[in-house]
Amino acid sequence: MKLEEIGILQENTAFGEQATAASRATLKKLGLEPVKVEVYPLNAPDLNTYVGNLRKAAIDGMIAWIANVPNAAMAFNAMNAQNGSAITGHNGLFLDALFDLVPPEALTNVYGTMYRSLMWTDTTSRAPARSPSPRKVANLLPRG
Repeated sequence: MKLEEIGILQENTAFGEQATAASRATLKKLGLEPVKVEVYPLNAPDLNTYVGNLRKAAIDGMIAWIANVPNAAMAFNAMNAQNGSAITGHNGLFLDALFDLVPPEALTNVYGTMYRSLMWTDTTSRAPARSPSPRKVANLLPRG
């Protein structure tokens, strides 16, 4: 995506803290540092202020570490209402319930990770399930 002014929106949980730490480490390897990190409480009634603070920091992209659908919807709607930037995060940002809570235009610049075996379209089939090799499984078993 070639973004350089990156903000992080993080829920105030162990998940949010760990994901933000991993993001910072990855960004550092790319020679980048987050412009701003906003941490919101899980019971926040609205995320407009947090997203607005990121927008005021002149971000051109946001990493969202959000583990529940209502907060993701609030973040997407806030970013969309503020003519926001690209959003990226984990596969939880694509849960079906989210699509009922945000307009399609709020999702046009949302990107995330997903397991290849769970991806297909009307013109492609699901990737075949793969099991680990016996050697790799054997190495995970306790010895003794």
